[in-house]
Amino acid sequence: DHFSPQDVERLSGEGTTLVAPAPVAERLTGQVRSIAPGEALELGRIDVRAIAAYNTSKRDPSGNLFHPRESGWVGYELRIGGERLYHSGDTDVIPEMDEVAGVDVALLAVSGVYVMTPGEAAEAARRIQPALAVPMHWGEHIGTRADAEAFADRAPVEVRILEKATD
Repeated sequence: DHFSPQDVERLSGEGTTLVAPAPVAERLTGQVRSIAPGEALELGRIDVRAIAAYNTSKRDPSGNLFHPRESGWVGYELRIGGERLYHSGDTDVIPEMDEVAGVDVALLAVSGVYVMTPGEAAEAARRIQPALAVPMHWGEHIGTRADAEAFADRAPVEVRILEKATD
């Protein structure tokens, strides 16, 4: 739901390899690798592993989950050298998060509605125990800095709130 072909094109260069779930990969051009939950790819010095991302409790007005498990959406674990980074994607707290326990950095969605609430994201941080947690998915389309701050207050790990870069 955040796929922006214009931004992908703007940020891609010669030699860029794009990794995405099949529904997004089908809309990309160039060097594209499709990935599904549980799969891993090696891209030069970067190892990419797809971690499932789905909702268990966030529903639209019709009662449908915003991101159902069967859609195959993903978060990513990246390994670069000895460092590990986890980007949760749009998800609730789910068992698959335990696979990334001990990462160096965890980017966790905190705005509620479509993703974890600040309290749920704090629970994810407790389970994952990253060296550093960074709240995301707030301040542009939905969620506020207050969501990021509430997460920081509740998370049992170090938290850094980043400001949006300007172009």
